[in-house]
Amino acid sequence: AVFVGYSPYAAVEQPTVIDRIVRETSWIFFYDKMLAKTDPDHDFGFRHLFGLNFSASLESVRRVGGFTHMPLIYGHEDIELGYRLVRQGLAIRFLAEARADHDHRMSAKSLLIRETKLGEASVHFARANPDFAREVFRDDIISERSLTECAARVRTGRDHALELTDEFLRLGDMPGDRVQDIGAVYERFRPLKKHYWRQGLIETAIREGLLSTLAA
Repeated sequence: AVFVGYSPYAAVEQPTVIDRIVRETSWIFFYDKMLAKTDPDHDFGFRHLFGLNFSASLESVRRVGGFTHMPLIYGHEDIELGYRLVRQGLAIRFLAEARADHDHRMSAKSLLIRETKLGEASVHFARANPDFAREVFRDDIISERSLTECAARVRTGRDHALELTDEFLRLGDMPGDRVQDIGAVYERFRPLKKHYWRQGLIETAIREGLLSTLAA
């Protein structure tokens, strides 16, 4: 197996709503759901191999090619490696006691920028490992059909996304104790998360010549 450790975002003295979203929900990592599983042998799958804290045998990593054949770009590099390891028969297990807090405070703006970068990475990884991308996204995201549909969603959702963006950015100044149900806040802004990912995807597809500006 490959063992994923527990790296929650480090606590801060006066957390904002954004701090709580990052630390307590699945916006970035899925620790909230992983901690709820009590079976130590549960196989979480490659989507849960987080690069900041995992342990795998050197032999198994070398056998699948390591990171050397993939784009040198932020985003998806860890779960793509996880995909190849799982294809070799390895399970992805969670070892909560292997804990190392992640001291990297995120702002509301940096969270949205991160989603745009993940959209960019999605294009490059879909070209480098199409099977991985189809498994992750349940679609050929760089096909003309998919890109055209994605661009249409970005266009039609732009006004609502601007409204949600203003609201989301304000959460960076709101004390965390002002919110009781942080899960509900996360669910409210999941469409915004997806919008920025799509935006990064489309912008990159245009730069890479996969989609014309007219189609976008």
